[in-house]
Amino acid sequence: MKKIVIFILVVFTSLAATSQITVTDVDIMDVGDVIYMAYDNTPTISVGNSGANQVWDFSSLQVSSSDVIDILSPNNTPHVNSYPSSNVCVEVNGDFLYFNKSSTGILALGQGDSVFQQPTMFMPLPLTYGMNHVDGPVAIIDSLIGGPTVNLLLSSQGLSAMLLTSGAAQVADSINILVNMTNTFDVDAFGTVNMPNGSYDVLRVQTTIQTSSDVLVYCTDTLTGLGSGWYPTPFTSASTEQGYYFMSNDPAIRFALVDIALDSALNIEEVAFLTSPASTVVMDLEKNGLKIFPIPSSYDINISSDGIVKCKYFEIFNLSGQVVLSEAFDNNTKFDVSSLKKSTYILKVYTDQGVAQKKIVIQ
Repeated sequence: MKKIVIFILVVFTSLAATSQITVTDVDIMDVGDVIYMAYDNTPTISVGNSGANQVWDFSSLQVSSSDVIDILSPNNTPHVNSYPSSNVCVEVNGDFLYFNKSSTGILALGQGDSVFQQPTMFMPLPLTYGMNHVDGPVAIIDSLIGGPTVNLLLSSQGLSAMLLTSGAAQVADSINILVNMTNTFDVDAFGTVNMPNGSYDVLRVQTTIQTSSDVLVYCTDTLTGLGSGWYPTPFTSASTEQGYYFMSNDPAIRFALVDIALDSALNIEEVAFLTSPASTVVMDLEKNGLKIFPIPSSYDINISSDGIVKCKYFEIFNLSGQVVLSEAFDNNTKFDVSSLKKSTYILKVYTDQGVAQKKIVIQ
């Protein structure tokens, strides 16, 4: 009997040691999520090793700066008409990044009015230990410039058709800018990561981004025609970026828990990390009769409700996700913000039907 018990314990211990999570599209950012992201510019952590059952100690991470990232519906965003296939928009510091999210991955479509020629993989899904995915090369920019602008651009760089062709052609007609990107994702480890705010089961994804940029000029030989053709410029370049990000299927973690950027010598350059669990906004201010004004403000802010919902209390968060002011109230209130530092904050209003939020600026 004792041998049987020991055998069962060994089997279950082995199973526990080799278990690992899977991260699907359900676990990743969705419309309404609010992500509190911080950056450590002088990290003292190690990326650790690849393999199973790893433990990473990132508890020493410090906040050098921070951002609030809003996950929006593309509808009513400034560039929605340029991204008909987008179903998720990420807004950070006034920049709008457009994505298409599905069960097989998150495709990056472009930023602002810079629409990628072809979508590029931002994150393949589902993520499982041992998965390897290569996307590309994908032409994210393939732009043709013609007309008088061509010679103006070349002359601004001290170039001309004669210089580019060593005298074989006399006129520059067109410029072709081509940027190709290849993204490689390797889920090379799983285990537990210890953060300043807790511990999480994670998958580690090693990423490599290879970018090549080519600028070609079509020059015409007006004398014989023999020298006409596309000519390279000195602006051709190639770069490689490497890093790691750590993903969890914890329902409170809706983004990369940790994102590590490496420099050219593969040393840690910067670390981005979540400072608090993601929150989900489930209400629209205007549709629910809520008004928050004035913004920006230096002294007082008003919250008013026309009675569609019953307000309970509010909280103001700084960009590190910490509550700096809170107050219970019934539907209407005016509160003093003059004691807060000049900055951007997140105001959350809690009601009987959910939570609404708005960025506020204290100046």
